[in-house]
Amino acid sequence: MSLTIDLAPIAYEQSDASWLPGRSPYLYQQQIHQLVRETLERKKTLCLFLVTPTGSGKTLASYAHSILSGEPVLGVYPTNELITDQERALRAEVETVGKNRVLRVDSNELDRWQIAFDLKRHSETLEALLRWQPVLLTNPDILFYLFFGLYQGQPGIAQRLFTLVADVYSTFVFDEFHLYNIKQVADVAFLIGALQRINPARGRVFLFASATPSSSIIPLLREKIGLLVKVIEGKSSESPQAKTIAHPVQLTLIPADLERWRGTTALTESIEVIDAFRQGCPFTERTGVGLPLTCCLWQQRGWWSPHRRGLATAGEIIQDVALLLATGRPDREEVLDAMTAAGTVGPLAGLAPLYSMAPRPFCRGIGRIAPGPTHARPQRCLALEQLLASPRSLRASTASPSGQL
Repeated sequence: MSLTIDLAPIAYEQSDASWLPGRSPYLYQQQIHQLVRETLERKKTLCLFLVTPTGSGKTLASYAHSILSGEPVLGVYPTNELITDQERALRAEVETVGKNRVLRVDSNELDRWQIAFDLKRHSETLEALLRWQPVLLTNPDILFYLFFGLYQGQPGIAQRLFTLVADVYSTFVFDEFHLYNIKQVADVAFLIGALQRINPARGRVFLFASATPSSSIIPLLREKIGLLVKVIEGKSSESPQAKTIAHPVQLTLIPADLERWRGTTALTESIEVIDAFRQGCPFTERTGVGLPLTCCLWQQRGWWSPHRRGLATAGEIIQDVALLLATGRPDREEVLDAMTAAGTVGPLAGLAPLYSMAPRPFCRGIGRIAPGPTHARPQRCLALEQLLASPRSLRASTASPSGQL
C-alpha cells in the first residue's frame, strides 16, 4: 500500500528595484532589504521574522544589506553542518563584492586558527578573529559562551569578547530558528534584551529566518522586552511574470513503523513499488528516497557503485540499508553521523535526503527537493514515513497547503 500526492509549485513575483549585482529580488527580499537599511540608518531596533519555504532565498534576503554595504553580520545556525553550507553560499556573494570576508567559527575552526595564530586558548583566538569584523557564522553554543562570559583566559577576556560583539555587530541573523531548542530560544531572548538595555540607541536588527510561521520568542520580544516585531512572509503568485521557486513534486509515501525500527521490513514488503519508482525515473532527474533515521546518499558513501550504472534495484537498496543499520558494523555511528549531517545541507543529484520521522522536518525535506532544476515531469520523491502508520502525524504534516511545503 502506498499513497501518492502531487504538490503544487510555488512562484514569487520579482521587483525591479536595485539589489545585488546581477540579481532581481523577490518582493519580500526587497522589503527585507529596505527594512534593514532604514532601521540601521535611523538607529532603531527591529526584530524581523522572515518566513518563506526552503530554497526561496532567505539567506540572500538576510545578508543583502551586509553584502552591499560591507557591514559585518553575526549569523547563528543550529548545526555546524548548516554553518558550512551557508559559508559556501555566502562567500561567493560577500567576497565577490569585495567589501568583507566570511568566517566560519566552530570548535574545529577555532582549533585551526589557534594553531595558525600560535595562541593558547579559544578565547584569545576568537578575540583576534572578531577584531577583523567579519561576517561571522557560528552556532548557539559559542554565542552562549560569548554572552555569558564563560570563555576562560587572560584577565578581562570575557568582558572584551562581549564588548567586541556588542560594538562590532548591529545585525544578527538566527537562521533555521524553528530548530532551536527552548534553552537556545531563551538565550537569544536574553542576548537581545541585554543589548537593548545596555545601548538602546545603537540601532540593531535581529533577523529570524524560518520555514515555520510561529515562534515562542515573539511574545517575549514584544511584551517582555518591548521591541518592535515584524513578520514578513513570502506570498505565492500566479502572475505569468512570477519566478518559480519550487517546482511540482510527486510524493509517494510508504507506511512504515519507524518507531519500532521496522523500516527495512516495510521496504521489503513494498519492493514492487520501489522498483516501479526507480525504473520510472531517469537518473538525471532529481529524485528522492527517504529511509528510517537516515538517507540514501550512495554517491557520497560510494554505495552508488559504478557497476550499477547509476541505478539501484529495490533489493540493492534494502541490502545497503540493512548493512548500514547492522549493529556490528564498525563505522556505523560514523556513517550515520555523516549521512544525517549531509541531510541538513540539501539534496545531491540523483537522490535527496528525506529521513525524519517528525512532521515538520519531513516537510522541510520535501522542500529541499522542489527547488531543483526544471523537468518535463514533476520531481519525484519516494519516502518511508511514520505518517501512514500514525493518522495523527499525517494530519499534522498535511495541514499546510500543498504549495507551501
